[in-house]
Amino acid sequence: MAKNIHGLYEYATRVDHSLKVKFVRTADVVITERTSDPDSAAMGIWDPSVQGFIPVGRVSMIGKPGVKGDVIEVAYDNMQGALLRPRVLRVRDDKHPEECRMAQFRTYSKAVV
Repeated sequence: MAKNIHGLYEYATRVDHSLKVKFVRTADVVITERTSDPDSAAMGIWDPSVQGFIPVGRVSMIGKPGVKGDVIEVAYDNMQGALLRPRVLRVRDDKHPEECRMAQFRTYSKAVV
């Protein structure tokens, strides 16, 4: 939350002097497999050192076309081994799966931002 330093606290009241700030990033990932749940899919990124995909979490595919091997763009809040709260934005027909690499994930400090 970003708050006005002079804003007063008001119990159980919405105020206009505060702003919710979210750090949202996007990344291109590959649908590596459809899980047993038809509404979710496993995501991965290409790792040239192992010549394969490493997992980066699962994403909801409710209402989205999802086929194994598709490159998709996802929005996510943070990455801590896996993407936190990923959401499918679109299918990327213009990218190959081998182009989805770890280099697209940048580390940053919220204190600095």
